[in-house]
Amino acid sequence: MKKFKELEQRDPWFFIIIALIFYFGIWFNAFLAGHSYIYYYSFGEKQAVDAFAEGLGYARQDRYGEVATVTKYVYDNLKYTEETKRVVEALREEQAACGTKAYIEYLILSDRGIKCYLPTFKGKFSDDVCHMAVAVMIDGRCYIADPTNNLLLPVEHYCRYYYELTPYWARKLQKYLER
Repeated sequence: MKKFKELEQRDPWFFIIIALIFYFGIWFNAFLAGHSYIYYYSFGEKQAVDAFAEGLGYARQDRYGEVATVTKYVYDNLKYTEETKRVVEALREEQAACGTKAYIEYLILSDRGIKCYLPTFKGKFSDDVCHMAVAVMIDGRCYIADPTNNLLLPVEHYCRYYYELTPYWARKLQKYLER
């Protein structure tokens, strides 16, 4: 502790620089991983999601079937509520909002090695509606897995009939599809 005090007195920018390196290092790692802005979840959330996912099993399926199974499992086991809750609380109470349901599915799919993102959507007929689902890349195509409505559709069909991607996510997913 004494050494840190001496270091702080000699160079007050030391701690600021360390904090910035840590902050940007985390975001850069998330960028390199190719996932969305959610890059970390707590140990308690990991345990809760792992316990929740135990009921899924590991039946051999193609990627589309595996995503459909996870989507249906989240839909069947978590009732919808408009109240936003943290992951552990939502799993304990067995109810979650669309963002929490999508985040739980995202965590399960990511743990299984499936490349996915968490885009946001706006309402088709009203800008007041905001929705979240999981974008999944399977065999070069982008699908939207919506655990709130138990849907797994190609992104173009989902956006035509249900919700529109926000402009940021429309550009971002287009870049991923062009790779």
